[in-house]
Amino acid sequence: QRILQFIKDWSKNLMFKVIHKDSKEKYTVYDIQYDASGYPHFIIYKDNQWLRVNAKHFQPIKRMGK
Repeated sequence: QRILQFIKDWSKNLMFKVIHKDSKEKYTVYDIQYDASGYPHFIIYKDNQWLRVNAKHFQPIKRMGK
């Protein structure tokens, strides 16, 4: 999958922007965590809350730094 390849290509310590596939809302990913099966989850900040969301619902937009 495209998102899994993107995650492998970028350093875990870098923030990057993603867009939700359905709602088209844009988010900054601050961290990546993996569940017990190895699937990635993004840590995002939405509505004054930190959320852990499944990465499969997002597409990458751009990298924010080196």
